[in-house]
Amino acid sequence: MGIRVGIDLGATYSKIAYVDKCGYVTAIENAEGTRMTPSVVNFTDFSHITVGFDAKEDAIIDPENTILFVKRLIGKTDSAINYNGKEILPEEVLSYIIKKLVADATEILEEEIDGAVITVPTYFCAKECAAVRRAAELAGINLINILTETTAAAISYGFCQNDVDRTFLIYDLGGSSLDICVAKATNGKVNVICSGSIELGGIDWDNALIEYLKEELFSKTGIEDLDEYILHDLRVVAERAKMKLSTRDSSSVILRAAGECTKLEITRKIFEEITSGVLERSIEKTDEVLCTALKIGHKIDEIILVGGGSRMPQVRQVLFDKYGLHPKLYEPDLAIAKGAAIYAMIDKAIDVSPVCSKSYGIKIIRDGKEICHNFIVKNTPFQGKSLSISNTVGVTSSDLWMINLMIYESDSLEDYLPVNDKMIMGTLSFHVPNIQSVNVFIVKFNLSIDGVLEVICVDRETGVELASKRFWVNT
Repeated sequence: MGIRVGIDLGATYSKIAYVDKCGYVTAIENAEGTRMTPSVVNFTDFSHITVGFDAKEDAIIDPENTILFVKRLIGKTDSAINYNGKEILPEEVLSYIIKKLVADATEILEEEIDGAVITVPTYFCAKECAAVRRAAELAGINLINILTETTAAAISYGFCQNDVDRTFLIYDLGGSSLDICVAKATNGKVNVICSGSIELGGIDWDNALIEYLKEELFSKTGIEDLDEYILHDLRVVAERAKMKLSTRDSSSVILRAAGECTKLEITRKIFEEITSGVLERSIEKTDEVLCTALKIGHKIDEIILVGGGSRMPQVRQVLFDKYGLHPKLYEPDLAIAKGAAIYAMIDKAIDVSPVCSKSYGIKIIRDGKEICHNFIVKNTPFQGKSLSISNTVGVTSSDLWMINLMIYESDSLEDYLPVNDKMIMGTLSFHVPNIQSVNVFIVKFNLSIDGVLEVICVDRETGVELASKRFWVNT
């Protein structure tokens, strides 16, 4: 049997970790000798696709054929890049990143990788999760499960709290997403209480700074039209300045455009002013999750920061000002990969009780009206390895031969809500067993901890199964 690993597919950097034979959780170095691989892929030549640091350098001279931040394209587009007339899917790009992580780990450990747990933001829906599964398949890796990033971080932190009983909030600010969860660690067991997520990450801080740099460049040089080479250079400058400002009060940057060069001093105060709106959005999401936890009787004892973006002083300060707790920085770059690695070895490592990360339900047209109802509601704890619920559904129509139950997922906690097309995962269709004024069915939702949602429709009178369908989701 080979080694099971945890993979944190980040928007800016990806990591891989495993639990060794002595029970230590270790992040595995890549071929370049670091534990963080840039999530960048360059398609200069199909016979020689570069990934990681080499691709990041290629982006300077070949931005047209280089993909950055592919994570934000997952589930939104069928094309990450058009190279020589070929449309390359986002999941194909992801697969090259996974391949490098696994290949480097295999060489370093001198053992085969048997399977992987891959983490995703909580906001990822069935479509995004399906794309991640496809990426793992293209990479040739056995995917054990897809896990939400905050659950992985909670596992990683909870794993270290052997004899401590405490409730904590995970604030995970990564490259492209903010994931929040409240969890409780008790004698080696981790219970996830509730979670939330928003597409908001370090990229958005970078973008705010880039807009500021563009304005400054125009005011100093009069240059307004910026090609993609200049824009890429601005992104590199912004990212570096942001990192420096986490430990310094100011940072000097050099802006180059159209043969002109200008130097600009950015203070931490300026940076925090131009990114204050982004930071406020992160606090709104944190408030939302904490409010849910308080409603069900859980008050946090501490705030745990993970994700590279959580190093910014403004994050720690606003959390302290808002909640009166000093945030604790915990392995910001590696906690998620390590948590996924622990989960991959779950039977040997730690007892974990996650919650349902989404609400799932049905949409049906009844008497000409749209009826929507949640069956499994977000933040409901798993009962062992699964969650199950059934409900009776009636359709009143004397001439309706075909029933269409639209299966949806959402972030809502409400039983009834408007459902748009983007929320629809698929349709469960079947012929009615009898033509009558009222057709009554039992709809069953079974959600496994492994991320499989099975929807079954049964005739109430005969008990005969009429239709069923499976969906891959995250947990």
